[in-house]
Amino acid sequence: MKQFKYILIAVMGTMLVNSPKLHAVEFGEAPVLAKEVAAGTLPPVKDRLPTTPMIVTPNDKIGVYGGTWKMAQRNQRDHALLIRNIGYEPLLRWTPQWTSTIPNVALSFQPSSDATEFFFRLRPGMRWSDGAPFSVDDIVFWYENILSNPAFADAVPEWLTAGGNAVQIDQVDATTVAFRFSTPYGLFPTALARPEGVEPVSYPAHFLKPLLPKFNPNADKEARDLGFAG
Repeated sequence: MKQFKYILIAVMGTMLVNSPKLHAVEFGEAPVLAKEVAAGTLPPVKDRLPTTPMIVTPNDKIGVYGGTWKMAQRNQRDHALLIRNIGYEPLLRWTPQWTSTIPNVALSFQPSSDATEFFFRLRPGMRWSDGAPFSVDDIVFWYENILSNPAFADAVPEWLTAGGNAVQIDQVDATTVAFRFSTPYGLFPTALARPEGVEPVSYPAHFLKPLLPKFNPNADKEARDLGFAG
């Protein structure tokens, strides 16, 4: 089950300047999705984006949809390739120029003066790929039921530890989550911007809770009925 990944809707928008006088900012719509919007099966892009979307300034120019991208991938432990290219949505991300880390899924973040605590305020209005809201609850769910779950022997990776102790995560308010370490960890923002950094925002609580015995007493039987070992 730990291999399951839901997709957090990308928060990147494209800036189209259609008039030198108005300098209007609009958001592009993928042609395949535009067909669904026209058919009424999908809301317009402006209704799907967060309240404050992430705007990425391209190095050269805004790209165009279409074409074929061919690349090689190893059959094991090469998931970072996919994350870097089509699923790079961690709380913090590198700039396209690789000069610094900036808020991404997070609207803003603030480290403590001793670099033991990091506070992330999430962008309001983000959604999972099925349309369900994404919130601090999903990050706390991941921390309490995936990262801290002894059923997953490899649940706590090295980059989420400091001084030999695992990170502690808690909700500060409806839109803010805190990552706390027992010793200073000044490189945490850099670690969070790596492909592995998508981990805290990859587990939708609304979908995964029915799969865990903690929330569903029938979870084990249901799994066996579907042909799984448990």
